[in-house]
Amino acid sequence: AGQPLGSLNVFSHDSAQQSSPDQLALLRAMAGMAAQAIDHLRLAALAARRLEFAHALQTMDLAITTNQDLHVILRLCLQQITTYLHVDAADVRLLNSNALQFVVGRGLRSLSWQRAAPRLGEGPAGKAALEGRMHSALDLQHEAQAQVLLSEEGFASALAVPLVVRGHTLGVLEVFNRAPLDPDPEWLECLQAQARQVAIGVDQVSLYEGLERTREELTLSHDETIECWLRALELRDGLRPAQARHLAELSVTLAEAAGVPPDDLLHIRRGALLHNVGVLCLPEGLLRKPGPLSELELASMRRHPELARELLSSSAFLRRALDIPAFHHERWDGSGYPHGLRGERIPLAARVFAVLDVWEALRAHRPHRPAWSDTRALSHITSGSGLHFDPRIVDLFRDLLSAGRLASA
Repeated sequence: AGQPLGSLNVFSHDSAQQSSPDQLALLRAMAGMAAQAIDHLRLAALAARRLEFAHALQTMDLAITTNQDLHVILRLCLQQITTYLHVDAADVRLLNSNALQFVVGRGLRSLSWQRAAPRLGEGPAGKAALEGRMHSALDLQHEAQAQVLLSEEGFASALAVPLVVRGHTLGVLEVFNRAPLDPDPEWLECLQAQARQVAIGVDQVSLYEGLERTREELTLSHDETIECWLRALELRDGLRPAQARHLAELSVTLAEAAGVPPDDLLHIRRGALLHNVGVLCLPEGLLRKPGPLSELELASMRRHPELARELLSSSAFLRRALDIPAFHHERWDGSGYPHGLRGERIPLAARVFAVLDVWEALRAHRPHRPAWSDTRALSHITSGSGLHFDPRIVDLFRDLLSAGRLASA
């Protein structure tokens, strides 16, 4: 293609010999064929190298997308980097305040080098992080901070590439070799591309950990909110938080046996904890009345499931926990309240909780009656199968009780 690759040289012992036009034409043809062969081999080697590089990047990308552990990701990435670039060692240092802390290395022998934490501007790593561009030390004899690398590692060359994402430097990727390096532009471009991939991996783990922290903080905040509700309920209707938590754990066990998906069990637990939250909206005198309630008072009391719905529906994290507070007084035969729902029109969570709520209530001491025995309470539950309770849930309840999986508080 008009680009010289070299020359084809021919020699003769006969100083008088002159090349004929045919010989020159033949030599030119042979030189052209040699040039084509050399070019084809060069292109084939380039294609193979680029395919190898694409495979290395793909392997690094797979490590990043299938792991959340930073050390696992970086080890896999460093394996690809050292293999593809044919260097003896590599490491990743992340910026912590103004120092570069060692995180993961490959091919390193010296612990003192790993403990070192160069500051911004110190050595190739510090300069790369400070300036945001690659720094090379192809002859470590002339690097002031390279004594450990020279004496303990025996490295001759080192390069440091900043790990940059969205304009922010996260750290550096360092590569080392015990023989002098003379990298060409393509090699350097590959090193920088791999450094970008490492930076993406570090950033992804950071984002994931940030999301996990946020999720944990939200969960803690939600739990604290529920604890406040429980404390208010304890002050209002005497239900101790420990009792509510025990009832919630029983509900989760029975709901899981009933086929409730794992992702919904948290909402079962929250709904069970707050099953009586609607009573907070009732007059205190109604809750404290020693004698039987009038019809009007009973009608008012039966509003508490609807009041619970009004209280909790405004909360996004409690909305999916509404089934128990809103429907646990519905009955299988349709004689319950507040909507008179029948059979499987009653949400499964409420059907599960209804059995346990009655079970725990019967076995608890009340001012107007002593606690029932387990045998008597179980007989009552069984007699309510198909009337008050879902028969399938009653059967599951009995099985779990017999297996000792519904422990007493």
